[in-house]
Amino acid sequence: MEGLSTVERQLLVRMLTSHAYREKLAAERFREALEIVPPHEPREYWRKVIEEEQEHYDGCLDVSKQLGIDLEPLIAVRMLRGPAGIPPFHSWLDVLLAHAFNDKAGYYVLVALKESKVKPYAMLARRILAEEEAHGIAGAAALVDFYKAQPNAEERNRSLLIHLDAAVRCLGRPNTEGDAAAVRAGLKTRSSADTLRDYCDYVDDVLVKLNRSDLVPILPRYKQ
Repeated sequence: MEGLSTVERQLLVRMLTSHAYREKLAAERFREALEIVPPHEPREYWRKVIEEEQEHYDGCLDVSKQLGIDLEPLIAVRMLRGPAGIPPFHSWLDVLLAHAFNDKAGYYVLVALKESKVKPYAMLARRILAEEEAHGIAGAAALVDFYKAQPNAEERNRSLLIHLDAAVRCLGRPNTEGDAAAVRAGLKTRSSADTLRDYCDYVDDVLVKLNRSDLVPILPRYKQ
């Protein structure tokens, strides 16, 4: 990691650890989802999602090796600590909510990384950007009809908020010195606050399609 200060290297390690953790957890969660796939769902699609999430994780490890970072022990520690980046799946609704919200959050994280001055990381972000976007689009499309068909409004609303909160956490903490320092150093090109605002615009659109415009007023607390 030549050319980076000690603080910048520490920031980069944190960014890579967070990113790799989310990719590893996504692959694990979607493997678990295979146990509850409804009969009408194409299992080959979900196997492809798992394969891609695993490839994204492996890509993070490859980048870390190029940069001289021993990432796997750090990820192992994060896997044991709560809250989970993606909540456990108890129903198919959980799967679709994670696919729509968490995967699209991952896309917005990558947008901020694709011009990083850390070239191996920028190359990885550009390589996997389209796949994460496609996951989010597919998840939102599948979620709309499925969500409306769920009879227990209280339960589906609770699940939606749980997965939305988890997705927002993956976007990073806005308005912190660490976030500002990462932008100043060129480790990423957009602040978490800007990323959150764009992500919330996406969520606004999904909530309207779910006939849950009543939930839109909760989003300003994330945008601030």
